[in-house]
Amino acid sequence: MSSKIPQIDLIDLTKLDFNKFDGFAVPVGQKEEKSFLNNQAFIKALAKAFPIDLNSELKKWPDFLGKSGEIIEIPIVTEKEKRVRIFLVGTGEGKREDLKKAAVAVARKVKGNGQNVALAIVNEMAYVANVVMALLLASFVWNKKTP
Repeated sequence: MSSKIPQIDLIDLTKLDFNKFDGFAVPVGQKEEKSFLNNQAFIKALAKAFPIDLNSELKKWPDFLGKSGEIIEIPIVTEKEKRVRIFLVGTGEGKREDLKKAAVAVARKVKGNGQNVALAIVNEMAYVANVVMALLLASFVWNKKTP
C-alpha cells in the first residue's frame, strides 16, 4: 500500500487556481450552539468558481454544530465534469486545539487517496505551524511489516 506524502504550500487567495484542487476545506465555527461559515474571503472566491451556496448547504445539516473535528462532505460536479469535494469542517471556537482537530479530520478524510485539497481553516499565522504538524501526523501511514 503506497501513500502519497502531503504537499503543503502557502497560497495567496488572489492567485488561487481552483482547477488544481480536488477538494476544499471550508471552516465552520461554533458559537452558542450554532454554526457559522468562517473565512468569508475564501467562501466568496469558492462561490465564484463553483455553483454552490454554502450557507444553504449548511442549513441542510441542522445537527452539525461546527464543533472541532466535525466534517460534512459535499460532492459537486463542475461544468467541465470534474468531481470536486467541499468539506465543511468544524473549527469550534477557533482556538489552537480546535484548529488542530479540524486539520486532523480533513487529513483522515483524504488520507492516501491522492486528493489535492485546499485547506482554508487558519486565519492567524500563529496557528499555521500547529495545523501543519497536525496534518502531517494525521496523514502518516506505516505500511512496513515488522518481524
